[in-house]
Amino acid sequence: MHVWTPGHQLVTTVVCCLLMLIVYTKPSLAATSESSHPQRSVTHDGDILRPYLGHHGPVHRRLRDTQECQHVRYGNTTYSLHPAHKNQSTVTHLADVRHKIVVIGTPYYDQRVVTLRFQRVYNPRSTFSVMEPEHPGSCGEEKDVRASVQETAATRDCVVATNAGFFDTHTGACLGNIVCDGKLVQDSGGIQNVHFGITKDGNLFTGYLSEIELVTLSFQQLVGGVIWLVRDGDVYVDESRDIECPDTQETGPLDTFINVMSARTAVGHDSEGRVLMAQLNGKTNLNG
Repeated sequence: MHVWTPGHQLVTTVVCCLLMLIVYTKPSLAATSESSHPQRSVTHDGDILRPYLGHHGPVHRRLRDTQECQHVRYGNTTYSLHPAHKNQSTVTHLADVRHKIVVIGTPYYDQRVVTLRFQRVYNPRSTFSVMEPEHPGSCGEEKDVRASVQETAATRDCVVATNAGFFDTHTGACLGNIVCDGKLVQDSGGIQNVHFGITKDGNLFTGYLSEIELVTLSFQQLVGGVIWLVRDGDVYVDESRDIECPDTQETGPLDTFINVMSARTAVGHDSEGRVLMAQLNGKTNLNG
């Protein structure tokens, strides 16, 4: 996917992720990125990657496999840390929100129109949170708890909210490592998929981590994805495909997940440490 950003700030890290919730909050303020637009009919079944029937993929990868698979220029470093943006101004600016209509494809009779939404978040250490579906503790409950972004965002004073993370579409179980506001919600057991988060000392984290690093890096926020799209300004899709556990997503083999036309959500940051979010509307194999 292509991530569009206004201006010319260098995009240093982007992760493809779906289906949990990332929010930006401020007390006594609640608005969505579509608040200035008329209400439209929305169907929730159009923005998911359809499950692949049956088991697929190899045995789950561990951190040692990740170190051995990545390009030599990264040595044994399986993640990147970048200082989060901190605005010194007394006037707090939370986020920029943009919409863009994009025409994709040539010739004209094969073109499709998609909607791209983009958010750039300032001061993410204090404005950016990961939330469990519907209410705290829902990822650890035995019952199947599912909620839309709108439903979960309504429980907090959200300025912007979007899907993130993955879940098992059969059981509803949350997948990947999850840290919400400093609390470890879930430990994936060292399974290797890319994660994005913020450490308590104010660094943006992107990459792969071991069970030990999940504790020693001291996360304030953390959520998992599938496929590290951009690493330190360079496309990292091929390296990431060779590293990652394919079972976290249910579309099929990783090549299918990477290349299928569908709705997409991505999270990353720019060179100034501002968090970038992008959502592309679509429907699997039809548009996106």
